[in-house]
Amino acid sequence: MFIAFSNKKYLTVLLVLLVILTSPLSISADAVKLPAFSPDIHLDHSKGSVADEQSAQINISTLVLVNIGDLPDAADVDALHGLPNGDVLFSLETSIELAGVLYRPNDVIRYDGASWSKEFNGSGEGVPDGVNVDAIAKSGETLMFSIDVDANFGGITVNDADIIAFNGIEFSVFLSASTSGISQASDIDALHINDQGRVLVSLDGAGTEGGVQYRDEDLLAWDSPNWSMEFDGSSDDAAWQAADLDAWSNAFLDDNLFSDSFEGN
Repeated sequence: MFIAFSNKKYLTVLLVLLVILTSPLSISADAVKLPAFSPDIHLDHSKGSVADEQSAQINISTLVLVNIGDLPDAADVDALHGLPNGDVLFSLETSIELAGVLYRPNDVIRYDGASWSKEFNGSGEGVPDGVNVDAIAKSGETLMFSIDVDANFGGITVNDADIIAFNGIEFSVFLSASTSGISQASDIDALHINDQGRVLVSLDGAGTEGGVQYRDEDLLAWDSPNWSMEFDGSSDDAAWQAADLDAWSNAFLDDNLFSDSFEGN
């Protein structure tokens, strides 16, 4: 009888723990991936406000600012990628001096929660001055990015609707506009590539890709050879109708990502 009673007791405890651990309210935030984004203008979303020099994550009930440091109002984040360790990669639309270092639009900046550094020195790697890196992602150690104009560097000619790969030594075209069917008149201005190679992009303008109509606040998914709508900005919130989705990353939720004033939300 004693053994039977003990088994029942432990079984009850295990069942209670199972209910708690599987409850949606008990899922640890750091086990969840949430998208992070930046708009091209000040966005007064129904869940909160975010400026063009800021980035935010779309939480269930609020926008949570991503910690990329205190950037000046003149800055505009136009490319973004969250790393699993909490560091954030981003690029800026115009040249900005941060902590005494000049960052140009063809650079990619790393913020580690305390300071900025150059993750990718565009001019040093041969990307012409005047070219803006306006979309970034990372796959392993390879930096994926897109630019805002047609250009020639690293021995390749690229279109602003192409996705470029840089492995630390050489450049290559990861996905060309001609292969994916994107009009060469379009411009990829937000990018994310998941672990399975699925490509998410936002385009700077409105149009149709593979029968899917989109606007500049939308996010499209490329599952070769098909396009689909991943994020419908105007359906998410009416404020997006006046804004352009300037940067996107399915960033890991991590304490290092959050701005101090928003932690705990």
